[in-house]
Amino acid sequence: MNEKELSLFELYIKSLEIQISNKKFFIDQANKAISNLPKQPSSNPSTSKDKGILDKKFKKNLEELLSKPIFLPERSDPIGISLASNSLNHKIKSSACLITDLQNSIDLNSNLIEYHTSTNKLLIEIIEIIKNYDIKNKPILSSIKSQYKHLQDELKEYITTFLLTEPYNNDDIMTIVKVIDRLISYDMTLTVDDFKPFAMQVFKILFEYNFVILEEKNSSGKKYVKLLDFSDNI
Repeated sequence: MNEKELSLFELYIKSLEIQISNKKFFIDQANKAISNLPKQPSSNPSTSKDKGILDKKFKKNLEELLSKPIFLPERSDPIGISLASNSLNHKIKSSACLITDLQNSIDLNSNLIEYHTSTNKLLIEIIEIIKNYDIKNKPILSSIKSQYKHLQDELKEYITTFLLTEPYNNDDIMTIVKVIDRLISYDMTLTVDDFKPFAMQVFKILFEYNFVILEEKNSSGKKYVKLLDFSDNI
């Protein structure tokens, strides 16, 4: 607060003190005037003469009191202004915490909106990448397919070389190879009956070591054979 503001503040305080002193003086004078007023005559005076005298005296004193200005407040009304200012300051202070909390909430929501906006933008970019990704022509998939085909060939060679211990002619061997091809290719229509008679030895070995799974898909009693898919357990 600079010197000019301090001077005005002191004048304001002094004006308030004067106004408060005047109010106290007015209240004291009003109380004295009220105490000096004669009591209103009763409804049953002792004589009609006494009643008339009391009525005239009461009216005279009342007219004399009302003829004088009781109180003339200043136009600036510093007390009213001070009370209003104090009330407003109290409301401002009591609302400051609420405003601070609301501002913090707004900042938090703004951060959340910014985070979700960034996340949504990233997801949209990922979706676009997935849409534009031609997976069929990618080398990685070709490599996986090539490795899978190589494993199939090795499995077929192992079965035909080491599991088929009985002597078979060429036609029987071709029949067994076709069944093994269907098994390795996960043919969903392959049944136990398809292994009969020449490939039953292979089936028994695979079944004994839990390399195949049997499923009954309907009430026909047929048992479908499925090669164990190790990727199911990954």
